[in-house]
Amino acid sequence: MISAPTPTSKRYEDFFVERDFYGYGFNTPDPQWPGEAKIAINFLVTYHEGSELSMELGDPHAENLWVEPIALQPMRRRSDMVESEMEFGPRVGLPRLLQAFAEFNMPCTVSVATRALKRAPYWVKKLQEGGHEIACASSRWIDYRNIDPVVEEQHLSDAIDEFQALTGDKSGPQGWYLERGSNVSPRLYSQLSQERGLKMLYTSDSYGDDLPYWVSSPLAEDGAVDDGMLIIPHNLSTDDFRCKSSFPISRTVMN
Repeated sequence: MISAPTPTSKRYEDFFVERDFYGYGFNTPDPQWPGEAKIAINFLVTYHEGSELSMELGDPHAENLWVEPIALQPMRRRSDMVESEMEFGPRVGLPRLLQAFAEFNMPCTVSVATRALKRAPYWVKKLQEGGHEIACASSRWIDYRNIDPVVEEQHLSDAIDEFQALTGDKSGPQGWYLERGSNVSPRLYSQLSQERGLKMLYTSDSYGDDLPYWVSSPLAEDGAVDDGMLIIPHNLSTDDFRCKSSFPISRTVMN
């Protein structure tokens, strides 16, 4: 359940840190990667299929972001073409990726929208057996930037419940990457983690560096001790975003 915010709480306010245009500059620290490695590469697999916009789930139209038929406009009816494309990921893409990671004995991070994993719980055991980290991308793969923060908070709370029920891990999730989070998102998942007694290790909702870095914790603004918030930034340069970012996407809704 979601706790009622106190009158002085900043719970639903935007969270911003002071913009930093210097970063590590010419004084890049030694990250001390294991085995004295020169670089560390984090492979992030996003698993959202089945949690995207769909009238099947009560949404106003079908998903229209990052779908192959780029002329397709968002429709106020179910789209078998879009749904079948989304199904390709867990049916074909995920097993191929997991086989490749297993071949080279390389664990990865899989950021899941829990509603998607709930529809295909078979993959939970496979991810755990492969030693992969399961991070959280909320319960739905939707754009939270213009959604009521109370609704977003409920989705994040549901995600924690579903994550724990699916994985059996009552200590998680510990990592977050919403991809299309709102300005309130870091505050909400930090607050919910604290209230649930969860140790939030990091967020990847940043594109500002290629090394991890620390910022002030959103909880500090409500008077908590500032233990900092670790950012493990994502990189759009090596994301599949680049494969489709140049395509025009119509925002016209078909009746």
